[in-house]
Amino acid sequence: MPIRSNPPSALLRLLALLLACHAPGHAQAHPSNSTALLHSYFSQCHAAQVCNGSFLVARGGKVVYDGAFGEAGIDGQGALSTAHAFDIGSVSKQFTAAAVLRLVDQGKFKLDDSVDRHLPSFPYPRMTLRQLLNHSAGVPDAMAHYTQLLRSGKVVAPLLGEDVVQVLAASKAVPKFAPGERFEYSNTGYLLLARVVSQVSGQSFADFLKHEFFDPLRMTNTLLRMPDNEAGIAARAYGFRLTADGQRRAQDQIPGFYLQGAGGIYSTVGDLLIWSRALRSGLAMSAGAWREATTPTRLTDGSQIPYGLGFGLRPSALQQPRIAHGGHWRAFKAELSHLPLQDIDIVLLSNNGEDKGIDAASRAVEAILAGQAYEPVQSPAPKALPESR
Repeated sequence: MPIRSNPPSALLRLLALLLACHAPGHAQAHPSNSTALLHSYFSQCHAAQVCNGSFLVARGGKVVYDGAFGEAGIDGQGALSTAHAFDIGSVSKQFTAAAVLRLVDQGKFKLDDSVDRHLPSFPYPRMTLRQLLNHSAGVPDAMAHYTQLLRSGKVVAPLLGEDVVQVLAASKAVPKFAPGERFEYSNTGYLLLARVVSQVSGQSFADFLKHEFFDPLRMTNTLLRMPDNEAGIAARAYGFRLTADGQRRAQDQIPGFYLQGAGGIYSTVGDLLIWSRALRSGLAMSAGAWREATTPTRLTDGSQIPYGLGFGLRPSALQQPRIAHGGHWRAFKAELSHLPLQDIDIVLLSNNGEDKGIDAASRAVEAILAGQAYEPVQSPAPKALPESR
């Protein structure tokens, strides 16, 4: 059963006391107590008005902790549960990378193919699929074009990003740098990869993800948000921000704007655990593709970047090997990370735009599982009310 929010104040005081006993300078937590300590951490984080979301931790594929705290959106949308689906932001890039690697496994193309081989109107002939995946292509930004369209108020049809090649060609923008010269995170690169997947597979990008991954893996609560399926997102979490007087203000999706490849996937903590395990078991990609995806990028000057093909490779807070990606879109924040030496999976999903604690939560979870001390969550400083004029 999912753990619900809104514990009584007496329980919160007890939980805060428990946490204080495990703050730095006190005895370290024993791993056998990890489930209770994880619940204490997220309860105290919610009481501090930070954690509003759904959280899961697994070791060896077995769930150590899952719980949900707070509200599914603005008033009237009810309490969150672990069955709620959140926009996972750029964690979606893992799925885009896996789609490309699935087609490589099928012999449809090679990672070092030039992009224009599969998107003939693409105006930058030296950039490769691999470089789009590892953010070293230097492709110009197209996102500003879509932002400008939205702000103009003249958009009459959904913006799907399917015209990204034409947008780049019409802009006549020069590349940001020579391909492979440096790392610069690019949402535009992943919009292009979605177009390659669709062009080569003969399916829409959303259908490819559904047929190749979501349905076979039984990720029944996961989909790429699109105009024709948005109404079908069951148990949907809605983004919000807190105003200065403590009220919730909706900050959900931008109407009519649908990211394909760079973001836009909705999922649950349970489905993301399935995905994390599938990546390493050969169900989402071959063992060879997984090695490619989790190998650091080497630039043309020989320097190495801690990012593979859709997967971040920076060490964890305790300097352990870590394979992860974060996401941030509107009020949604997400993290999916795997610690391979400990076989630990961490899934953190938030719909609170004021939540700045995803990284802190990840650090605390790792410390708890390692039996080390961790920092309790501090309540955010109160916002100043606007002065009357």
